[in-house]
Amino acid sequence: MTDAETVERLLGEADAAMTRGDTVAIHRHLEAALAINPALPKALNWLAMAAQRRGDFAAAAAIFARATAADPGAPQLWLNRAMAERALGDSDAEFASLTGALAADPNFVPARLLRGAFEQARGNTTAALADYGLALALLPPETQLPQGLADIATRARATMAASNAALAARLDAELAAEAPLPRRFERLVDSVTGRNRVWRSQPAGIDYPELPAIEFFDRESFAWFAELESATAVIRDEYLALFADAPDADEPYVAYQPGEPVNQWAELNHSKRWGVRFLMRDGVPRPEVRDRCPQTTALLDRLPLLDVPGRGPAAFFSVLAPRTRIPAHTGSTNLRAIVHLGLIVPDGCGFRVGGAVRQWREGEAFAFDDTIEHEAWNDSDMPRVVLIIDSWNPALSPRERNLARRLMISLDAQHDRAVSWNDA
Repeated sequence: MTDAETVERLLGEADAAMTRGDTVAIHRHLEAALAINPALPKALNWLAMAAQRRGDFAAAAAIFARATAADPGAPQLWLNRAMAERALGDSDAEFASLTGALAADPNFVPARLLRGAFEQARGNTTAALADYGLALALLPPETQLPQGLADIATRARATMAASNAALAARLDAELAAEAPLPRRFERLVDSVTGRNRVWRSQPAGIDYPELPAIEFFDRESFAWFAELESATAVIRDEYLALFADAPDADEPYVAYQPGEPVNQWAELNHSKRWGVRFLMRDGVPRPEVRDRCPQTTALLDRLPLLDVPGRGPAAFFSVLAPRTRIPAHTGSTNLRAIVHLGLIVPDGCGFRVGGAVRQWREGEAFAFDDTIEHEAWNDSDMPRVVLIIDSWNPALSPRERNLARRLMISLDAQHDRAVSWNDA
């Protein structure tokens, strides 16, 4: 039997002894294997861990040093070595081993956290923040860490938050004379200081490239808002008359077919807690509603709404029941902007798009990009009613709108059907 075969047999016998929990046999087999080949990382790691459990940290550190020399690309071996060196009080050696672990794997979160804590304890705040920042960026929030590392992760988050708060206060003071700041620059400051993240457009369907991801569009991009808002009382009165004549005529906005994945919509699927009455859906008029709302219909027909046959516009009364929440979701395409006009808005209602939160106000319109994650809630004891309509994304030129319309018509002809942009 060759030396290599003998070593393989001894390691196999050590594994069998580990299964039995026979530590004496494990030690004997591993020592025999190391006598033939002194550079066996697995054997060295086990023997070093055994020495550490005995409290012989000097022996453990020495054996871990042999293990990292045998396999310098194994970050866990470096981390184990660092822990033995910490127990010996050899801080310089510990730091070097943590750095060795990160040289083996720069994304090894335990070593990042531990080295950040090491730097913080030494007063090297800038270096600590660098390690903490990388570690937290790599660490999913739901990750379960061992208690010691969990405590360091908590400290890392607190340290990053304090640093970001100090930076935010400094920038706010330095930029106060520049107020109001350009929106994009304000979002940059929020991102740099950790006050808010940069939210990206994530269309579920058609994604028009290079359009800016803007949570709430500027009112100046919608010259017709004044006309829409001035008709609020008329629109609300027509809705109330419609409701009085047929109080149960709402249809659920969320209505998945059997077998379709409902995901976050399970609670609202086929529920009138989020009920709607369409004046138009996918560009198709609903005479039973339009005829009862003649002034609202006439106004909508005058407005420059999105117009893609089989796709839009949509125009509907959206009724959110008391104590109801619309879960976070994204819409179908960034070709459009979604416009809301508040009609009946009790206290306790709110709307979030990305990192921006607004409350509806009766008689006030706003437009947003629904391909950025958004959600809504009604925490009051009364229904909330909003008129929702589709408009073109204001970043599209008239020529781009015409070309996009032609593209959608061709796509739908190719597939012999139009895909609704108004499904949850």
